[in-house]
Amino acid sequence: MFFEKSLDGMRIPLVDYRQIVQDIEDAKEEVREALGAARNTARKAANELLRWYRSNYDKLGNPPIDVVDIARKMGFFVFQASFDGPYHENLSGYIRAEEGIKEICVNQNDVPTRQRFTVAHELGHFHLHRIGDEITHITKRSQHSSLQENEADIFAEELIMPEVLLRKEHSKLLFPTIKDLAKTFAVSYAAMRMRLRKLGLGVYNDFT
Repeated sequence: MFFEKSLDGMRIPLVDYRQIVQDIEDAKEEVREALGAARNTARKAANELLRWYRSNYDKLGNPPIDVVDIARKMGFFVFQASFDGPYHENLSGYIRAEEGIKEICVNQNDVPTRQRFTVAHELGHFHLHRIGDEITHITKRSQHSSLQENEADIFAEELIMPEVLLRKEHSKLLFPTIKDLAKTFAVSYAAMRMRLRKLGLGVYNDFT
């Protein structure tokens, strides 16, 4: 601690800004490490689910990944509902697994690509965040990103856009575009663009 003498003789502590800066950098590094570990855990869980689905039901093959069938094979009842009213604003869906009930509900007003991502996202919460075999989680489009939401998103993108399969489909195209790959995997343009960027896969411009 540094001190300086005030006019009345009192010793007043000075702030060591160098230590504050170092503490901030250390905290940022801890967050980066936590996020990195969370991403790896989410990717691993998604790939384990894909391996389970392929080995038990001899399914996977070509994209798009049938995420609804995966959920049903896990014992979930998957359905749509209309979320109207102020209490349901921006609600994408929910997952519930408790007391013998296993269900995933998606907003019927969302586009199909969004509904597929919501199912995958909710499965991410089930695999990563359930307590025992139970979980109840509601997903809203407007909710602030948290570590758990980030993990579920990574799980979802790995589940419906598996790296190995995406690289394979990318290599098949003479002039790969985001639009074509998004259509192949039945995901949104924005989701595919982000996934390709993370994997470092180049594409040609979409003239649309």
